[in-house]
Amino acid sequence: MRALLCFIVVTIVFFIFMIIYTFYEAPEYKLDNNVIGQCNISSSMKHCGQCGQCSTVTDYTAYYQKRDTLTEIARGCAFQDFVGTSKECFTAAGLTDECADCWIENVKCDRQHCVFPCIFESMFNMNSNVRSGLSKCFSCDEYYCLDTFIGCAGMSRRRAGITTDIERDVSELCTIK
Repeated sequence: MRALLCFIVVTIVFFIFMIIYTFYEAPEYKLDNNVIGQCNISSSMKHCGQCGQCSTVTDYTAYYQKRDTLTEIARGCAFQDFVGTSKECFTAAGLTDECADCWIENVKCDRQHCVFPCIFESMFNMNSNVRSGLSKCFSCDEYYCLDTFIGCAGMSRRRAGITTDIERDVSELCTIK
């Protein structure tokens, strides 16, 4: 009888979350394609926009080598941040300490503004791309946290011209050679 009651409660909670998520209106994401300037990381490496804490050869290399997995790595690091610090998680992904700090600040911003859609999508392993756009979690992150992240990091993967597992509008990918 107790197991049945627990099952019923869990099922009800699940359906409540499904309904809330379904009706959650993610903020409208504006494309990150009006970027001014460029940062010269090295003689052969550049990215669009101003330099920041992630504008290093080490961070560029991590962004490139983990281009198809950094999104999931960051999601895992974000969960670690709930119970402690995620710095070691980000540095284990190859990011410098300074760049990891920018990613941690982004995690804190997401926790403040986007915790519900991000946890929901993570729990159900939902894709970051939905119907030619970003998921509710990613739309929320871009809307509330992008400017702060770019202000700290300088370089994002798209500003470095790196195609990732997150489908982006082609106008967002940097083309500086």
